[in-house]
Amino acid sequence: MVVTFVDITTSTLLETSLRESEERFRNVVETIPDAITITDATGRITFANAAAERLLRLPRGEILRRTHHDPAWKITRKDGTPLAETELPFHRIMVSGQAVSQVTLAIPHPEGGRIILAINATPLRNAQGEIAGMVSLITEVAEHGE
Repeated sequence: MVVTFVDITTSTLLETSLRESEERFRNVVETIPDAITITDATGRITFANAAAERLLRLPRGEILRRTHHDPAWKITRKDGTPLAETELPFHRIMVSGQAVSQVTLAIPHPEGGRIILAINATPLRNAQGEIAGMVSLITEVAEHGE
């Protein structure tokens, strides 16, 4: 009779630690009051937290069906004039490889009026250092006089 023992203690501890770390990350991202979205390298939105749903007044599934420049966003400048795709955070990051700060734009509010947004975004890089997408922090900007 041959008996073999395999010490799985280290492996189990690592798996438990990873699971706890992922859960902690999920809790932070879902409870933070600012909207967070992640966009892949093609411009498709692949993640939106609960705050993004509230801020954009859209269910998460609808946000995830869109791209950063989807015509359904009806993006304009704060003053209502058209905003070229080249001015959007995603395009700017993909071209420059640099983070962008306080990009202000407007989208229609589902119940009328507009939502003015300020976007801070940074590139997400893969293991080779190539841009694999972007992560955005989005806040609502109150207009003076409203």
